[in-house]
Amino acid sequence: MPAVPFWNSALLPLLFFFHSLASGAGLALCSLPMTGESLATYPRAVAAVLALMFFCLALTVIYSRPHLPSAAVKESVRLLTQGKLRSLFRDASLLLGLLVPVALIALCYLVWPGAVVLSTLTLLTMVVLRLGGDISFRYAVLRAGVYEPVV
Repeated sequence: MPAVPFWNSALLPLLFFFHSLASGAGLALCSLPMTGESLATYPRAVAAVLALMFFCLALTVIYSRPHLPSAAVKESVRLLTQGKLRSLFRDASLLLGLLVPVALIALCYLVWPGAVVLSTLTLLTMVVLRLGGDISFRYAVLRAGVYEPVV
């Protein structure tokens, strides 16, 4: 959408795609302990989900920097990082939606490798946080879009 330069980036569809992929992969990872096996038997799946979440975090940090020399983009980034959407973007999407789920996956994989019930409950919590963070990320990015001033 050319009228909102913050959205007019090739990185935005990639961000939405990879955030969705990370949420889906987290949901799939949550279903593994429900089969009665621990996460320790699926190290590649755990590594893939963690890699997706860190990749989402890196792309989000890159996107949250002014990427065009435009007043509208700078204002959009300011709204995300310092303005009214800051807590939604930083706390809900980055902290609760990416970093806490990574810590919960690591906890299940490293600390409780044999506790299937505890792992399942922890991974369900991770999925709820991840989905909430994904929705918060989309909402914050879409709300931060500012039209280019017509002069």
